[in-house]
Amino acid sequence: MSDKYQWKYRYSAPLPTGQVITEARPGARIANALIEIQSAVRPLARAQTTGFEFKHRVTLPSPGQVIPFAKPGTMYSGAIKELQDTIDRLPFVDASVIVAYSEHRQALGQSAVDTDADEYATKTAWLHRYPRPMPNGTINSARPGFNIARAITEIQDTMNEVGSPTIAAEMQTWLETYCTSFIDNISGPLNSDKSGFLYFTLETWRAAAGITGAWDDGDLEKGFDALGYTWALPFSSQRYKYVSVDATAASFDLAKVAAEANYAAFTPIIYTFDAISMRVETVMFKDGTDYYASILVTQPEITIKSISNIVARAAKIYGIVSVPSDAYSNLYDSNSMPEFYDGKMSLIGVSVATTDSDIVSDFYGFLFASVPNWCTGSELESTSRGFSNTGKTDITPENFGAIIEWSFTSA
Repeated sequence: MSDKYQWKYRYSAPLPTGQVITEARPGARIANALIEIQSAVRPLARAQTTGFEFKHRVTLPSPGQVIPFAKPGTMYSGAIKELQDTIDRLPFVDASVIVAYSEHRQALGQSAVDTDADEYATKTAWLHRYPRPMPNGTINSARPGFNIARAITEIQDTMNEVGSPTIAAEMQTWLETYCTSFIDNISGPLNSDKSGFLYFTLETWRAAAGITGAWDDGDLEKGFDALGYTWALPFSSQRYKYVSVDATAASFDLAKVAAEANYAAFTPIIYTFDAISMRVETVMFKDGTDYYASILVTQPEITIKSISNIVARAAKIYGIVSVPSDAYSNLYDSNSMPEFYDGKMSLIGVSVATTDSDIVSDFYGFLFASVPNWCTGSELESTSRGFSNTGKTDITPENFGAIIEWSFTSA
């Protein structure tokens, strides 16, 4: 254990085997130790409470003088209890909050927190919680000096082990600075015109976290718990499931029946292509005396790389899509697909939570088990209806984005 306070009067309790305190002047030794501890704790308490002062401020007699208290044991026990109470009120941070802080930092590509470092250590419950005697009462212990020594030892050990209360201020500053790097999952994830993603502002994050004013107990926990989503750029589709069938017959009805039969018998092909595309298309046209019908369905499997895997995380991938005709905007809706918006960000992929190094979405899109709605139109015209991406192969933040949902430790 490091002795970061460099105690001059480092206390060691006597062994609990009937030994006596091995000090020529145990009372003075206790007084010196308490004075030193109070001097260390006082500025920390004053940083939290203006004008803080110990009610049981210990003073040391001059050499050869007696301890200037009528009941020194009572004074010492009162000072010890006050020290323990004061240390309990200091804003030492719970271990779960420190873990959440470290995870959130790494989610943004920052360094992890060394939770074993002294400044991030957490306070545990007192083993030797000291009761103060009632006024005019006596210390209710057979060996008061021994118990005082144990309590002082624990206080000194605790002050060495626990992190500085300034760590709370460090985390507050971090949250206020980097909350705007997280997606607003309350009003978002898309902005109002669905052209991109909505991030928290300082004000919307504080509202989402329920932080209504100056920092208070529990606000760190609420602040971290409100931040659970970040943005990432997909790497590529890597693979597709693909079905394309057609048929020619003596009428549109016969051509559609034949195309649907071919569709039902077709095993989706999986192939690779370094782009992201999602399509559902039905086509009908007449060529002379031949009637033609075709079905095309493409599902993407999208990969996201270079995302920290400190905890499990899932993804929802969005892309700019093209809706060829508003008249057929119910094509996906009628097959239980999410809403698509012409020329705007729409959901095109999802993944389950994973700690794998890469996040890979499930094949997503129109269900192959279903037959798409057929387009309608003049029998003399070629008609193509459905949804697809805009055909862009550039995987850029303007065209695509993924929302990463983190399974952070609850603070």
